[in-house]
Amino acid sequence: MSMRGPIIQEHVTDGELQSTTVAESLTYNVKSDGRALRVYVKLAVDTGGSITTTVKPVAHFSTGKSAFDWPLITDSKGEVFPNTGTVTQTTTGDYEFAIFVSKTFCASEYEIKIATNVAAQISAVYVVTELV
Repeated sequence: MSMRGPIIQEHVTDGELQSTTVAESLTYNVKSDGRALRVYVKLAVDTGGSITTTVKPVAHFSTGKSAFDWPLITDSKGEVFPNTGTVTQTTTGDYEFAIFVSKTFCASEYEIKIATNVAAQISAVYVVTELV
């Protein structure tokens, strides 16, 4: 009998991103040990703009590591949900959402990034991951 239970980690509690320029972001890396990943995010957008949260697999090279987009999934079996691993908010308000990656598409490490494309104010940021 395996005693391999879930690993739950809180990456940020009540964080904020006060963006005065474009391309500001918060980034968190998660080593997955070949497990399925569940990412839970809660945030408040106080100033308009486009806020994008993405989960991408990370590849390791001798020169460093890089995050890559998911391959296009057309059969919607739910390996990555939403399909691109991306959730976008374009209006002010409070948001809660989850991004899932099944064991079928697992990577050794993931990058979780919350980014803005315009000056924006994000508060009450919570990011929790669960490896199962």
